[in-house]
Amino acid sequence: TGNTAAIVGYNYQGTVTHCGNHGSLTSTANTSNLAGIVGRYEPSAADAEGKVQGLIESCYNAGDINGVNNVGGIVGVTVKNTATIKDCFNKGSITGSGTVAGGIVGSTSSAAVILNCYNIGEVKTSTTTNKSVSNAISGGTYVTLTNCYYNTTATGTPKTGSSLLTDEQMCNRANFIGWDFNTVWQFNEAVNNSYKYPQLKGLTFDVPYPEGTVNNPIKISSQEDFEAIKAEEGLYYIVSES
Repeated sequence: TGNTAAIVGYNYQGTVTHCGNHGSLTSTANTSNLAGIVGRYEPSAADAEGKVQGLIESCYNAGDINGVNNVGGIVGVTVKNTATIKDCFNKGSITGSGTVAGGIVGSTSSAAVILNCYNIGEVKTSTTTNKSVSNAISGGTYVTLTNCYYNTTATGTPKTGSSLLTDEQMCNRANFIGWDFNTVWQFNEAVNNSYKYPQLKGLTFDVPYPEGTVNNPIKISSQEDFEAIKAEEGLYYIVSES
């Protein structure tokens, strides 16, 4: 049993684009192919003109994914034909209690191409067998990575085509080589937003700063308001008329 995701369980030659997941998924049974966007991804073979039916593009996962085998932030497993995953990111924690886990794609039983993706979530497998594999981008073997990035919160052996960036570097578009910041990606520059990494245009989300921090001070408009917070140290506040 398996093929479970927040958006599409089994994607057979379909296109999944501009989707986001914020929910956490947990599988307690001995299942495979669990992910935030697509559990199992099977594109078509290329036709005479080289065209392929099936694509996963411009999607993100922000929920924690806890499964057994083939656990990924965007895709659990790719099968049969060359699969393409591009312009996606994961910020959730990815955990596999079985064999293979990856920040973007868990496992690949066929060729897969991952382009312009990043992961900032922890990736781990909880078993210690020889077949246990975790990777910041993909735990799969048959995979080609291009312009993919991860930061120091991700674990696993690096793959060619993926680069480790510091947290500061992850906030600078100059470090994302080959990425389209005109039509695909952007940095959300809202004042009250603590999400500092690249977001997809049309799919941005706000992550408010905690109340009482310098970017989100507590508003007080009376003596009673001040009396309520003065005993708490380290808070920022601003006097407001309303």
